[in-house]
Amino acid sequence: MMDNDILGVIHETAKGLTDANVMDEQTLHEFEPLCASSFEPELTKALPAQA
Repeated sequence: MMDNDILGVIHETAKGLTDANVMDEQTLHEFEPLCASSFEPELTKALPAQA
């Protein structure tokens, strides 16, 4: 599905920005739940719950 591809690209971009020290880890973790539908279901369970 194209939506999952787009979300995957957004997540990979956010990870790259974090690796390049352009984006902090906290911001990356804010992106992860938004992009969770692009992950494998078992990986989605490992994401921290938002308070």
